[in-house]
Amino acid sequence: MYRAGLRPEEVTPLLVESFTAPVTPKGWGELTFEEAAPETDKRWTDDGSRRQRRSLKARPRGATRTVPVHPVLATKLAAYITNRELKAKNRLFSGYRGGELNYCVLDKALKRARELVLTPEQVGSPLARTLYDWRHLCLTNWINTGVPPATAARWAGNSVTVLMATYVNVIDNEVSLRARLEGMYDIPTAASNSDPHSD
Repeated sequence: MYRAGLRPEEVTPLLVESFTAPVTPKGWGELTFEEAAPETDKRWTDDGSRRQRRSLKARPRGATRTVPVHPVLATKLAAYITNRELKAKNRLFSGYRGGELNYCVLDKALKRARELVLTPEQVGSPLARTLYDWRHLCLTNWINTGVPPATAARWAGNSVTVLMATYVNVIDNEVSLRARLEGMYDIPTAASNSDPHSD
């Protein structure tokens, strides 16, 4: 979720073939999403299961979304698939007994990870407390590092309007923008010497 901006309900339906491995070592891969499987109470699904598969959020049935996979995640996914000897049509991530991965498993893993790597003060704070926080952090980083909003929105499966309305208060790239602007008004020495109106 942190490296590719996934929603929790987009993680669980992923199959091995959803991942396209990089063609070069330490290269970028891709993940292609075809459906979402939000977890809810059995009373609210048509078939009485805890998950009801549906189209991607705000997209028609059959539409897909492809996002780039950071080399760090791409390397880990490729090794994970190989080590587990996963084949086509296998779930990329599964539960303890091979079934669908439940959110409670992800929540428990997140809780353990926070306790292992964060300070006690951070553990008690809202920092990275929910699964969605990792998606938010990914999208924020995309914007802060200069990914055009239209591209970030396409990768995230949002509209530009929703993306900017949600993340406008967490965009913090003024320092990098100022560094770019510093070079905008630099005049080559040769030009300034030959043109008396160069200022």
